[in-house]
Amino acid sequence: MSGIIGGAGSKSGVIGQTEGGVDHSTMFRVHTGSGQAPTMTHTVWTKMLFATKTYDIGDNFSTGNSEYTVPSSGYYSFVAQIGFYSGVLNNAMLNIYVDGSTAQATSKGATGRAELKISAMSYLMNIAHTSYLDAGDLIRVYGYIEEGSGSPASSLYTGDGLTFFSGYKISN
Repeated sequence: MSGIIGGAGSKSGVIGQTEGGVDHSTMFRVHTGSGQAPTMTHTVWTKMLFATKTYDIGDNFSTGNSEYTVPSSGYYSFVAQIGFYSGVLNNAMLNIYVDGSTAQATSKGATGRAELKISAMSYLMNIAHTSYLDAGDLIRVYGYIEEGSGSPASSLYTGDGLTFFSGYKISN
């Protein structure tokens, strides 16, 4: 996909081409659609499922694995958000991980973590992180909940504005 970035404010730049030495064909945004949310289990890190692409310039996000494969080494910026609704949550966490198949077995470790202690019925939690990554690194999002005693099971909101993951390359 290629073309001039336009719209309100008319920004200059070209999508899908190299500009100033940075390959701009590395942007993505995915979200959890209806019926795609993972089941969150009390005190278990759960990989978030993102099976619907809003856009994926460069086709580097796998909806089958819910992971982004870094196409070229450089600095990348990521944002993830999950929306919960539940009885009472004692704690909730959100992590962006680099490599590794589970939250506990990562070669580069967590790139960032957000934590929220709250007793509420509904809320949004988000995290942003920027770091240098190597070509081939795999980026995933994990969530974690601790529910209050006797609370009904927590669920995730679905939709592009509620539970999503996005990222782009900012520099070589």
